[in-house]
Amino acid sequence: ELAVRYYCRFASMVITNVIVNEKPVYIAGSHLKEMQFWVPSAGGIGVGVSILSYMGGITVCLVADEKQVPDLPILLRCFQEEWTDMKRVIPAPASPISPSTDGGMSSPVSS
Repeated sequence: ELAVRYYCRFASMVITNVIVNEKPVYIAGSHLKEMQFWVPSAGGIGVGVSILSYMGGITVCLVADEKQVPDLPILLRCFQEEWTDMKRVIPAPASPISPSTDGGMSSPVSS
């Protein structure tokens, strides 16, 4: 807790990139098709962005404190616009994983 309080004095945002296996992961014999995670909200960090790569796909999750980021809809729209631009520039993998219902960007926003 002391370390969290100390480092949070110097940060307002956390961004993390996790690269998971390129091979399928199984839990209790079931194939895990997609993964996502959120950056923990601790110590007053206002925005967390988690990027996860798994089996040739990518998931981006955005978590924000609406008290610290009053323009959440604008922030989310900016992320979605950049995501769309990146998908236009970066070629799709040769054998894509079935797409998620939100176009590959998971973006829950919480307070």
